[in-house]
Amino acid sequence: MTGIYEVLERLGRIKRTGWIMAKIPSDIAESIAEHTIKTVFTAMEICREMGLKDKEERIIKMALIHDLAETLTSDIPKPVKEKLDKRNIDKVSIEYFKTIIKDDELVKIYEEYIKGESIEAKIVDLADTIATYIQSVNYRTQYGIKTEHLETIIEHTGRSAIEKSEKLGLNVDSIVKKLIGI
Repeated sequence: MTGIYEVLERLGRIKRTGWIMAKIPSDIAESIAEHTIKTVFTAMEICREMGLKDKEERIIKMALIHDLAETLTSDIPKPVKEKLDKRNIDKVSIEYFKTIIKDDELVKIYEEYIKGESIEAKIVDLADTIATYIQSVNYRTQYGIKTEHLETIIEHTGRSAIEKSEKLGLNVDSIVKKLIGI
């Protein structure tokens, strides 16, 4: 059996696959744990924008656990994920999640996130996308990294963030500007 601290340690060590594929040097490549924290703060900002203070605690919990199963599956690159059967990935990740988290509430929250239908799941999904977008732009602007794969990530996450935010009635530019301090 795997304990939660072992899982959390792995999250801190596993670099996000997209960054490695984009040729981001491993010493600056974001780990899953770093990404998770950024997703949490992004989700909190979205909650504020939407006036959802009553849902914030559940959304924070969901954002904190949204990538825990990647300690088993690793961070599967988006192009690979799109070619795999999502139902199988989801089933495996839920079963693995249940082996490491013995809290029924968190298991239900994780299953809700995987289904992606609730407002909370949609907010965390948007936060995940925005956090990835900001990080990808940061690699380009702060580190001068310009690879074809990184540009693809920037383009895809930027477009996806706009689409997802519009469905929630949000302006993604406003959220990004607040998060980066503009």
